[in-house]
Amino acid sequence: MSLHPDSQGKVLVTAVVLAAGLGRRMGASNKLLLPYQGQPMLRHIVNQALASLCHRVVVVLGHQSDVVRQALVGLPVDFADNPHFSEGLAASVRVAAHMTPLDSPILIMLGDMPQVDTGVINALVKAYDAAAGLDPSLAATQFFQPVFEGQPGNPVLWGASWRFALQAVQGDEGARRVIKANLPARVLVAVDHAGVLRDVDQPDDLAPMGMSPLL
Repeated sequence: MSLHPDSQGKVLVTAVVLAAGLGRRMGASNKLLLPYQGQPMLRHIVNQALASLCHRVVVVLGHQSDVVRQALVGLPVDFADNPHFSEGLAASVRVAAHMTPLDSPILIMLGDMPQVDTGVINALVKAYDAAAGLDPSLAATQFFQPVFEGQPGNPVLWGASWRFALQAVQGDEGARRVIKANLPARVLVAVDHAGVLRDVDQPDDLAPMGMSPLL
């Protein structure tokens, strides 16, 4: 298998942030624009990805794409449009799975998990790099998932061999079914905080993260 290494021989990882959903359970507010640490939540998340070991960041747009794009103005990211965003999360995963070369790994991030920081992202990339250093072909068939106190979370870094499976997902569960059906291929990466388990899904999720709704 031919992989795309950088000048130091490491395989380049693309982070794709899914930011296309309707977010119906949050109500009228676009949850991606809710303030987190002084900036829109999505901008904070994208900045964490940009500061990481990933070599490229792509944002998948759909619902209110113009407004979401404006929230990221000035950041060195690429955009991909998901015209089928109303179908659910899987439609964005399918777009993400088309955004990098077929023989390169992809880190799929959710745009509503603001406590996933650069440290978490780097831990996943380093785990992949370590596996690829031992056996590149094996690493390409694995996926790397963060775990905190025994609970697996997000984001997930997928080896190149999973591209076609991700391009075929359906429904509103993203890649969850792919994960459950292929647990022997999973590499759990321990992290030191619960941010990998926490998303902003409904108003009750805001206060525990120190967030307030848009007025």
